[in-house]
Amino acid sequence: MDSIGWMGWQKAGAVAGTTGRALRVEAVQVRLTLKNQQTSGPQAPAESNSYIYLDAGHGNSGAAGYDPGAAANGYFEANETKELVGKIAYYAQNLYGLKVYNGTGSNLNFPDRQGDALKRGCTAYLSIHFNAGGGTGTETYASSQYGASGSMKFQDIVHGYLVAATGLTDRGQKDFGFSVLCGKVPAVLCEIAFIDNASDMYLYKKREDQVARALAKSLYEASKAGF
Repeated sequence: MDSIGWMGWQKAGAVAGTTGRALRVEAVQVRLTLKNQQTSGPQAPAESNSYIYLDAGHGNSGAAGYDPGAAANGYFEANETKELVGKIAYYAQNLYGLKVYNGTGSNLNFPDRQGDALKRGCTAYLSIHFNAGGGTGTETYASSQYGASGSMKFQDIVHGYLVAATGLTDRGQKDFGFSVLCGKVPAVLCEIAFIDNASDMYLYKKREDQVARALAKSLYEASKAGF
């Protein structure tokens, strides 16, 4: 597509490309397979097998009730994670043709979200949060001890895109067993910025769309790596 490039594969009868954006179709690639016969030659790209679970940290949390998360400077973590996840989902689907589950409408407590991703057949899990406690910068978490195989590699991919997009101090790649990181689906948790740091949030809000696009791109690169 014009200004986008190659998008994900679609099955017969499904919509290919974008809709409602007035973008020019520049090329189309078609593969034909005889019914009930195995495909010969090149196979569909790895990203067509990916299904990414997007977790908006906090919010509706089952029996635990509504959890607003950290709050400061007029911002509530649950609102910010919901907004950013919605944008990541949009760009992942419309720029890269990825299949994603947008968890903003979920009503599950943290310990149940990994299991939900597994039941849905998801191949990777990205959790969005905002930090607090008087610091500054952005960081990511994965669990080498309790997380699924590949989680640290997934973190390697996501981390660089996130740091470059936020423009904030790189606080590094951390290893910790948060509940959403512990399970059978490779998972990464992003602490985007410090919600109680006005400078962090000022810069983040200026770059919010850029951050969403970067994280969508990281998911596309992860999908090509088999996630």
